[in-house]
Amino acid sequence: MADFKQKWYVLYTRPRFEAKVAKELTNSGVICLMPKTSVVKEYRSQRRLVQLPLFPSYVFVSPGSLSDYYFGLDLKGVLGYVKFGNEIATVSSQVISNLQILEKRKCAVELTGEKIATGVMVLICEGPFTGLKCEMVQFKGGRKALVRVNLLNTNLLLDIDIQKLKVMPSELSSAAIDC
Repeated sequence: MADFKQKWYVLYTRPRFEAKVAKELTNSGVICLMPKTSVVKEYRSQRRLVQLPLFPSYVFVSPGSLSDYYFGLDLKGVLGYVKFGNEIATVSSQVISNLQILEKRKCAVELTGEKIATGVMVLICEGPFTGLKCEMVQFKGGRKALVRVNLLNTNLLLDIDIQKLKVMPSELSSAAIDC
């Protein structure tokens, strides 16, 4: 860690500590992201709309310095940074960008751990998810745009009108596309 570079990492927390950890990080000036989703829960025969973490027990963090990095480890409820082998996992800026778009729009998404075959890459050109790159799939009898987050084997499924999408030619997938 001697050559510290500001990247996005994933903190693994105890269950139901995500919001507390994110609040502590934010209060200390450390950049973090804890995407939430709305879920209808039933409590004593009453239905309530509650905000839950999109990725339970995970908080995305971008420490600006080595001291910020270690500060995240010292917070109550933090179990450590996610690792693959001996390497601390980093999250690509594209994944963070997609998650930030989802978080800004505060729209409902559906999570699935199910493996879905690769499809056509598209760009959302209208609506609350404008600018989001995603993958079209045939799922549950209807067409939905799949935002494939290559993290934790989780996929985000969005119900979206096909007319709001533009196919991304394979050679232009990384370039900007005008909608």
